[in-house]
Amino acid sequence: MTAQNTAVSGALEKAINFEKEGRNFYLKASANTKNPMAKKAFASIAEDENKHIERIQDIYKSLQGGGGLPAPSETGPQKFDLKTIFGDLRPEGENIAHTPSDLEAFMFASELEVKGSAMYEGFAAEAGEAALKAFFTALAEEEKVHREIFDNAHHYLSDPEAWFALQERHIYEGG
Repeated sequence: MTAQNTAVSGALEKAINFEKEGRNFYLKASANTKNPMAKKAFASIAEDENKHIERIQDIYKSLQGGGGLPAPSETGPQKFDLKTIFGDLRPEGENIAHTPSDLEAFMFASELEVKGSAMYEGFAAEAGEAALKAFFTALAEEEKVHREIFDNAHHYLSDPEAWFALQERHIYEGG
């Protein structure tokens, strides 16, 4: 294994551990909340983290086996449908009831995603190969989407009326 592959393997190991830590926290948060929207948000992102782990492990195994990296087109960001989480929210009802620990969990989750995004941006900056740079950049972008989801969920639970006004702003502004 070359020195570059050793460094890449180290970054991939760190990434796998980070994703597992996040997934475990999100699964625990999903299990602990009574709020349906929070449960759905945490479970959905935990599933995304599983996909990240699988993608990272595939590259790791390929490098360990002496194989090459995937083409840059195969490493791009995965799509996430926000309607999965926020599509059926209403300004009142069961989705608003929450505990302070739900809000704390969303704040922690958001901070975790910021750390992940920064970590992947650092890995991308150090990557020598275009495919690896594209892969880490895609992961950084996905972490940013996760952070946005957690921030939105926190805002919704904290102030649903303001959250709905912000979401429906285009109606008021004619856009």
